[in-house]
Amino acid sequence: MGGKDAVIFFKKSGLPVEKLKEIWIIAAKTSNEYLTRDEFYLALRLIAYAQNNIKADENSVMLEIDVGLP
Repeated sequence: MGGKDAVIFFKKSGLPVEKLKEIWIIAAKTSNEYLTRDEFYLALRLIAYAQNNIKADENSVMLEIDVGLP
């Protein structure tokens, strides 16, 4: 997914822009300009963690916590 489209979509999460930037940095391993499908899914998982007050950082990537949709 292109960066512009992803940013617009991620902003709908209600998370602060700074948190979304942190999540982008963690997820975007291939390029800073776009996300691969797997990177996009990772970003979505981290956004869901943050929305559920679960720490969304590099260590969270290793966890597979079930979270509900907001």
